[in-house]
Amino acid sequence: MNNSISTFLIALLLLLSANSIGQNLTLEKIMQDPKWMGNPPSQPEWQYEGKFLIYKWKSPLDTIQQTYTLTLNQGAKPEKNLDPDTLIKATQVVYSYDRKTMVISSNGDLIFQRAGQKAIPITVTQQREFSPVISPDGNKVYYQSGNQLFSWKSNTGTTRQITHFTFEKESSKKELSESDKWLEQQQLNLFDYLKNKPIDPKPKSKNKPIYLGKGRLNYLNISPNSWLIVASTVVEENSKSTEVPYWITSDGQISNAKTRAKVGTENAKYQHFVFINGTDSVRKIDFSFLPGILKIGKFNLDYGRPDSVKSPKEVYMCPPIWNSIGTNALVVIRSLDNKDRWITNMDTLGKFNLIEHQHNEAWIGGPGIGSFYMVTGNAGWINPENCWFQSEKTGFSHVYTYNLTNNKVSEFTSGNWEVSECWLSNDKKTFYLTGNNEHPGEQHLYRKDFTWGRLVKISGREGAWFPTISPYELFIAYRYSNATTPWEIYLAPNKTGVKAAQITQTASPDFLSKKWISPQIVKITARDTATIYGRLYQSNVGSKQPAVIFVHGAGYLQNAHKWWSQYFREYMFHNFLVQQGYTVLDIDYRGSAGYGAEWRTGIYRHMGGKDLSDHVDAAKWLVETKNVDASKIGIYGGSYGGFITLMAMFNESRTFKTGAALRSVTDWAHYNHGYTSNILNEPTTDSLAYIKSSPIYFAEGLKGSLLMCHGMVDENVHFQDVVRLSQRLIELKKDNWELAVYPVEDHGFKEPSSWLDEYKRIFKLFEKELK
Repeated sequence: MNNSISTFLIALLLLLSANSIGQNLTLEKIMQDPKWMGNPPSQPEWQYEGKFLIYKWKSPLDTIQQTYTLTLNQGAKPEKNLDPDTLIKATQVVYSYDRKTMVISSNGDLIFQRAGQKAIPITVTQQREFSPVISPDGNKVYYQSGNQLFSWKSNTGTTRQITHFTFEKESSKKELSESDKWLEQQQLNLFDYLKNKPIDPKPKSKNKPIYLGKGRLNYLNISPNSWLIVASTVVEENSKSTEVPYWITSDGQISNAKTRAKVGTENAKYQHFVFINGTDSVRKIDFSFLPGILKIGKFNLDYGRPDSVKSPKEVYMCPPIWNSIGTNALVVIRSLDNKDRWITNMDTLGKFNLIEHQHNEAWIGGPGIGSFYMVTGNAGWINPENCWFQSEKTGFSHVYTYNLTNNKVSEFTSGNWEVSECWLSNDKKTFYLTGNNEHPGEQHLYRKDFTWGRLVKISGREGAWFPTISPYELFIAYRYSNATTPWEIYLAPNKTGVKAAQITQTASPDFLSKKWISPQIVKITARDTATIYGRLYQSNVGSKQPAVIFVHGAGYLQNAHKWWSQYFREYMFHNFLVQQGYTVLDIDYRGSAGYGAEWRTGIYRHMGGKDLSDHVDAAKWLVETKNVDASKIGIYGGSYGGFITLMAMFNESRTFKTGAALRSVTDWAHYNHGYTSNILNEPTTDSLAYIKSSPIYFAEGLKGSLLMCHGMVDENVHFQDVVRLSQRLIELKKDNWELAVYPVEDHGFKEPSSWLDEYKRIFKLFEKELK
């Protein structure tokens, strides 16, 4: 067979294969308003008595999301609710331990109800009342209004103010002006009454004012028996916001929006106090007893500094979680550098007993734990003597229990997988939890008895099942999707082996008619022998193909999974690329979610290190195993994906011929504090980490063609980022790059015209450089 005939047949096979996969997708189709796909339902919740399910949905006829309800009657269909403010959801209710008494939060007021009795309003005010706590006997309710705590008695309806905290010293007297002094003296000269009674009468306070220092109240917390009150305050200093100009405005004038500060400029200081109810004194909590409280990061040794300090480092104490009788609280304390997490037990005298100390030289995080110091994580009480919490003690987030009597911590779940969410049944005998025990790319619902038994899977086929269990635990509503089908709501009895029924069908017939690719979940061995999971899009015919590697954003996020991707436009674009003869790969690189602490923290002090080498190794795997042309590999991504794209183009030009970097971080010293300081510490203390990790320092290495796209009103990764990099490329006399700007777009684009313009440019770049 001659070469021309062979080439023709290969091209024909590619075309036929592509048509069967993508059915002639176009960029105009993919990037239009996503309503053409149908709008998936969201926020499934139960009515507080479990009588019906509530969810949000935007139908083709609606301009905004509407509230829908579904009763559990056989044959019932979802109905639009025209008065959603009257619905009381299960999440608005706080129960007593025996679940015979509840307090409902509704429109800023509180309602008291005993089982089988008429509801009684606790408050009907303009002020918002919140954080209700029910006493162990069910006869009292404690709640917060403004900066104070109050109690309410069910038998008398009496309300009493418990606290009188203030941030201004009552005894301090403002300095009078000269005119005020003159008037005061005139009053005394004229009126004998004032000479005999020089102080104006004031209402007598029933609570002595207690001064909590400077700043503002962060939270108040009271034990169910009202014996102990915890107050947290915060002082925020030197936090300088960044202004983002809005260029396209209705009045033709440029307006500025204040946005987040840059890393290292947030200096919040927290103080925590205990107050024994009925007394007049507050004691500031001293955290010097915590093990490791003097240890700071070992990275300091690289700069010739000690890795310890003489005074305790700053910490944040999360709101206490009290047992049902108010005798003990589970308290999570986290260091502000997020390298330490202490789980403690606190009694009603405010004394602490250490349960577990978790330390990570990178940062504390993981599912059910949280990656920021103000997060408690999943935790609670099984009974007055036993509590539970999640920890990455073994390197994977799992559930642990603690017994107050013998001070014993026990492992409740284990293995090389992660628990995502966990909660207790109403009778406190069974744990429900979600996790990826089946496969890193799946999420399922399980249950396990507290005292015995194995992990029992409840949910169904592969994909992701995110459950909401009804108040009496008779039914489970799920948000479910798989790799090719967007989210829908399913309903099932709370039993194993029962197939869930689909109760919504919101994907459009047009979308469902397409033969979307179900990407193959693949395993790739990295250079350090670690296993990288990826999603592969490829037709099975043809000669050596060009390839595109997509880099997901958000850093700590997972995308090589078996459920509907939040990157749905990119998913459709990858189908389109396969139709055009490309192979596409999308990997969960180092730093991605779903694979444990070591994977999560693999980017510590060097973003653009292992996360970049994982992409280089993935490109090599494509060449060696998937018939990809090594000279025709491109890379693209947004946000963190844009950052990796820049690092790839600047540092790995032998692997990546071209790249499209979208809304990219170009210099981590200009990103936010909460995310960046965890991974790279702070610029003033760990400048080496920022230099190693920021693309702007490596721009000299650009050899292939680079496209950069950025919204001009991006309040997350500021437009300043790409402007600074552009100036750097100009000064370096680089000419193989271009910048597309979008004057009305924030970090996540909204306008279909912007999406289309961006992806037409990306596709044009790949066609020019890789074909």
